[in-house]
Amino acid sequence: MRKLIPVLVAAGALTSCQKSTPEPSEDTMALHDQFHGKYRLVSATTETAVDLNRDGQASKDLLKEIPDLTLSAGQLILLIQNNAKLFNQFWPQPNVTRDYQQNSPDSLTVQGYADQMTPRYFSFDKSVTHLVVEPGPAISVDGDRFPVPEEVTLEGNEQIRVVVNRRVFTRQGWRFVRITTRYKRYTIIT
Repeated sequence: MRKLIPVLVAAGALTSCQKSTPEPSEDTMALHDQFHGKYRLVSATTETAVDLNRDGQASKDLLKEIPDLTLSAGQLILLIQNNAKLFNQFWPQPNVTRDYQQNSPDSLTVQGYADQMTPRYFSFDKSVTHLVVEPGPAISVDGDRFPVPEEVTLEGNEQIRVVVNRRVFTRQGWRFVRITTRYKRYTIIT
């Protein structure tokens, strides 16, 4: 038995020195290859119909309601380098102005949109099916303009689904709507 103890101690020391395989959610190179890049907007829908373009037709399809949504505003960028992981969702913020010659709900109008983006750190869940996006300092500055996604799901075929409760401007004024956007990766170059 005394001869067996040194052998067991040596075997234990050798196995503890072996390099362990990283968890899928911690393998930075594999995550970079699989998810790093720019994603183009595929669809954007709301739970309740809204009339953002003031054509009198409320719709759940934001691609019809916000004309510039498919341009640069319709991008999502995931940066995965070294230990940094950044989630960047571009979204158009309406420029609301008032016509002081009118005294009606129509005196407030949208005079175009400005692309807004707030980078946030994120991590992958253990199963690498969701991103956990951190609120970051922007939430304390103006959480209404820069909301944190409620859910970010990694779907197959290089697609990502983002659910966020966003403030939009309607004829009745500002209101919150739950928006689901889907993105598809089109390049790994950022």
